[in-house]
Amino acid sequence: KKQFLIVFIVAIIAGLAGGYCSVRFFLPKMIKAQDIRVIDKNGDLILEFAMNYKGKGDTLAVALNRGSGTVVAGLSDDDEPFLNFADREGQLRLIMGAGVEDTGMAFLDQKAVKRAALFVAEDGTPGFALRDKEGKVRARMFLSPDGTPGLELKDEKGNVTWEAGK
Repeated sequence: KKQFLIVFIVAIIAGLAGGYCSVRFFLPKMIKAQDIRVIDKNGDLILEFAMNYKGKGDTLAVALNRGSGTVVAGLSDDDEPFLNFADREGQLRLIMGAGVEDTGMAFLDQKAVKRAALFVAEDGTPGFALRDKEGKVRARMFLSPDGTPGLELKDEKGNVTWEAGK
């Protein structure tokens, strides 16, 4: 019985020492993965860290999903930051981005057609555009580089039918 007790105590000490050493010396300091997904108790995706998000090139994204919608923040494959909002059906409704050519926000309808946009162009001039149900720009309000306000109205073919400023 005395030998059993000694073996038992040595085994406990060896187990504790082994556990300590494995945590102290063998745990990785970095975890490498292309996609990390967090799911809830029902198996529904609620958080995703991804490269190549939804098959879009080298897009790096963090996606938050809930029953009421999705928010995706990330960097596009050309390293431009973006923030997208989708409704509860998963339909994209608002896009915000800071790009090389322009920075702005686009508002989309239930069919994911851009209907309105607020932007600052590459030259620093701000503008606002309204689009028809096909996504064609029909009205545009802007400031020219010298600060002069402008307004354009266009027909369904994109021809300017009325303008002011420039």
